[in-house]
Amino acid sequence: MTDYKRKRVVVTGVGAITPIGKTPWEYWEGLLDGRNGIDHITAFDPSKHDCRIAGEVKKFDPCDYMEKKEAKRTDRFAQFGIAAAKQALSDAQLVINDLNAEHIGVMIGSGVGGIKVLLSVEQGGSRFKKSRLKYLLCLNPRNHRNRKSLIL
Repeated sequence: MTDYKRKRVVVTGVGAITPIGKTPWEYWEGLLDGRNGIDHITAFDPSKHDCRIAGEVKKFDPCDYMEKKEAKRTDRFAQFGIAAAKQALSDAQLVINDLNAEHIGVMIGSGVGGIKVLLSVEQGGSRFKKSRLKYLLCLNPRNHRNRKSLIL
């Protein structure tokens, strides 16, 4: 067994994509100002659902963080994760090179996926196939050179 009391974590950089700010600094200012990120849903037609409000991230351009082709193939929740990870790398001033690339990576998991996926597999109103919604997003700079692997 590992002695978790001896393990330490050092946060060297932060990133944030949220309804009240698309950078950690905008997010922090939003918190201090008491901004509310909840509003009417605009990303899709919510009329068939009981809830019609959400904390949507508005005016987010994934092409600020990835190629246009990659953005088209990547669900929005994953775009947020990639953007926040890139912000954190920038904030940490971490340079990935051949000496450290083997030791650096980001793993993002989601048991549900994004709203685009949920809507595409929706059956009979609110039922969906759970087996189609298991995503694992791996970012490994050495193996993928700024690309991502999406495993279904």
